Amino acid sequence: MNTKEFEEYEFKNTHQRVKIKYMRDSDERLNPWEITNFVSRVSTYIYKIELLNTIAMAINQGIETKDIFILDKAYKLNGNYRNFSSINLNTLAINNVYAIGKPVSMAPNQDIMEVSFLFEILYNINKILYQSGKRRITKIDRLDMYHIMRREGFINALQVLCEISRKKVDEKERLKADKKIESEREKILKKYQDYLLDHEQFSSMQIKLDKKSVKDFTVAEQKLEKKYFKKFYEYLFKLPRPVVGIYYKQESKFIILCGDHFDSAIDRHTKIDLKSVTQNSPIMAEIEAGCQILALNKDEQRKKEIHEMEKRKRELEIAILEKENNIKEQEIMKNDFNILNEVLKLKVQMDSMAETEENLGLKKMVSSYAKDQLYLVSNKVQNGYGEVLATNKFKEESKTIIDIKV
Repeated sequence: MNTKEFEEYEFKNTHQRVKIKYMRDSDERLNPWEITNFVSRVSTYIYKIELLNTIAMAINQGIETKDIFILDKAYKLNGNYRNFSSINLNTLAINNVYAIGKPVSMAPNQDIMEVSFLFEILYNINKILYQSGKRRITKIDRLDMYHIMRREGFINALQVLCEISRKKVDEKERLKADKKIESEREKILKKYQDYLLDHEQFSSMQIKLDKKSVKDFTVAEQKLEKKYFKKFYEYLFKLPRPVVGIYYKQESKFIILCGDHFDSAIDRHTKIDLKSVTQNSPIMAEIEAGCQILALNKDEQRKKEIHEMEKRKRELEIAILEKENNIKEQEIMKNDFNILNEVLKLKVQMDSMAETEENLGLKKMVSSYAKDQLYLVSNKVQNGYGEVLATNKFKEESKTIIDIKV
């Protein structure tokens, strides 16, 4: 059980930002849609790499995987998410979660599953009421259903919801609507009962998953893994702007991670900003974000770049000594050496910053199913970032560290 609230910005570098300048290898002009698509996809990978390390940070700080969830729909770019980072489920704020999607936990959690099932039947009954041309389930109704579910149980909440829904339909349409409403109740009740039966196997499943015994799974266990353990990671990768949070049972509260990216009430210097796009030759774009952006390049790639620059630096040192009788050439080489040395220092500093971010997150995690799955998503994100640069014929031209003035 979580006793202390995870404060992500205590662990993140919020006093520095990184600006990346991208240069296009082709002189062919981009149309506005291509530019928007490029920036959007790069921003997606920047956001996700921070989200991945933040999830890992939370686990490293004692948050249980069963209390971490993802919504099954992405947040909208034009949505109003002010004060969305902390959501008291006992208030009308629960509707802000409902408006985005249903929660899916990282590991099975009955409370979160019940909220997901409740949202699902609320969506479906609202469709039936809309088709009947009458009143819908209100924001207050949803909150009331959550309260009933927590006090009296999920099954009783289903019954009350169906009774409320029937009263919203005129008598002449009630019989037809009743059948549809009852059908939805039976469907969700079946899902709930299946969950309760599956629940008996979750503990042994988790042990096998953490021991990497997946190859020994029966067909039934493979289905359980796909149904209850893998969905979180699938949504994490496939959604362009996933919403991930932590559930605090005692407070009946959701805390949303990386809220700085979409909650206008937060300003912790980690959000993504498009600084400029030029259509001149060469075509350039500049994006500024928090230091997690440095982890988009794989560790081995960063180390390889530093190794190549150190090798070039040694070659220049030797060449400068060999040109001691040609002052003019030596001065040119010294200038090249000084430029290279400054770039190398910056590369080493950025590699160290990236290491710090990763060591607080993914690298520090103990061996587990969650670590393996998060690393798989991380590799996909890093590969996706490289692919979007290659597809659009862009390369990272330079990176700059920006100190935030407080």
